[in-house]
Amino acid sequence: MTRVRVLIVPVLLTALTWAAFIGDRAPGTSAARDGFPLDDAWIHMVYARSLAREGGFHYNPGVPEAGMTSPLWVIALAPVHLITHDDRAAVMGAKILSLVSGMVSVAALGLLAFELGESAPVAVAVATLAALDPALTFARTSGMEPALFTALVLLALTFACRGRALAAALCCGLGVLARPEGVLVAPALAFLLATAKPRLTIARGAAAAALAALPPLLYMAYCLHTTGRPLPNSFYVKFARVPPSVELLAEGWREYVAHGLPYFTLQAGSIAALVGVARLLRRGPRPATAALATGVLLFAGTLSTRVFSPGHYFYWERWLVPAFPFLLLTIVAGLDEVRSGCVTLWRRRPAWLAPLAWGPAAALAVAVMWGWPSEFAARADRYAWNCENIEALDVAAARWIDARLPRDAVVAVNDAGAARYFGNRRIVDILGLNDHALLEAPQPTAVLARSGVTHLVVFPSWFGGVTSRPDLTPLDTLRAEHFTLCAFPQDVMVIYRWNRR
Repeated sequence: MTRVRVLIVPVLLTALTWAAFIGDRAPGTSAARDGFPLDDAWIHMVYARSLAREGGFHYNPGVPEAGMTSPLWVIALAPVHLITHDDRAAVMGAKILSLVSGMVSVAALGLLAFELGESAPVAVAVATLAALDPALTFARTSGMEPALFTALVLLALTFACRGRALAAALCCGLGVLARPEGVLVAPALAFLLATAKPRLTIARGAAAAALAALPPLLYMAYCLHTTGRPLPNSFYVKFARVPPSVELLAEGWREYVAHGLPYFTLQAGSIAALVGVARLLRRGPRPATAALATGVLLFAGTLSTRVFSPGHYFYWERWLVPAFPFLLLTIVAGLDEVRSGCVTLWRRRPAWLAPLAWGPAAALAVAVMWGWPSEFAARADRYAWNCENIEALDVAAARWIDARLPRDAVVAVNDAGAARYFGNRRIVDILGLNDHALLEAPQPTAVLARSGVTHLVVFPSWFGGVTSRPDLTPLDTLRAEHFTLCAFPQDVMVIYRWNRR
């Protein structure tokens, strides 16, 4: 309990940084408060609403589908839709759930630092840095699952370090339901529990394995029953086998860490992290190896299963965010090691060296945090603009559909969240994320025709031949000012009527 108490301040600080993002009005609107930074968040809301009001994971009413990458997040959101029918209240409910998940992850990171042999000041500093981190704050305000998944990963490792096999296994199993990458945590947990003292009994080990395996197996059974495939639709659409390589890791580090996080002025963050890794491994080889290996696996494994875009955008960063707390842990541990005069790494150092180490440590800490104020402000503005972009394109198109199209219209879209949540029409997801009939369809146009599609709402830049088709009549065009979602030209969305014979 004492350890938890010392982490109260960082946990409360998490709410303040969350509020700073939510209150940002860079676009001159309240989109940061009332909207989401990605349309994917609306997809979770669609499934959560159907679970709450129809009793099933439905995309279109009454039709089971496996478009949820994070069924645990959908389940967490469902009570929000039982409490309120107001869409803006539901958005705030989702963001509050993200905040609570983020607060738990901040506390769990501090507790993990304790388990790795760090002192209370270091644990508080690590948790504080996580509370201040712009990327983690973006995730905590997204209304999506990254904060929940991060909390479950850190809790699983903390419980495993303490030898609490059942709690660790349950967090692992739920983690896989929060994000498929949760399977990457299992090796570290197995290592920690197999080497724990006293040794784990066979019965307890079997119970732990069952707890870890049961949640994902249940979801696989649901997917198999619903679509005939054992994994959610997103796996078949987004999974990419990218061979691990030094170049791949270097590009991911450069684009989403060194150029995306504010800690690398004069490479200060890299220096502190390297010192911190050495310190953690020296102080507690067993738990540190497991924790740091998990961070590396999450980072490298995610890079190896998706095609990332150059630049720095939350659409891709959200998948890497769960690895960032491990980096913050090493940076703070490294700073404290320098402050101590490298007492862990250089045990025979001269006694007079310790007082002199405060100067270099302070300089290194200033360099690490030098870029934080400007990066935090820029991220808050980008968050607000992301939300504004989604409001101007996806939400506006959905409300157009609801207001102007016949009730029996069938609309094909390539952004499938807000269109279904607000459109109140049958929606066909062209990409197949929420319509498994379109997965690997040899002739998608024929499938759309058989589905009775009467209208399309798409980014013309995605479909080069769309604008020249004689059977498509443009009805309206929506544009996003100051487009920040990604580097691709997706700032224009067009609504078409499909004049099929």
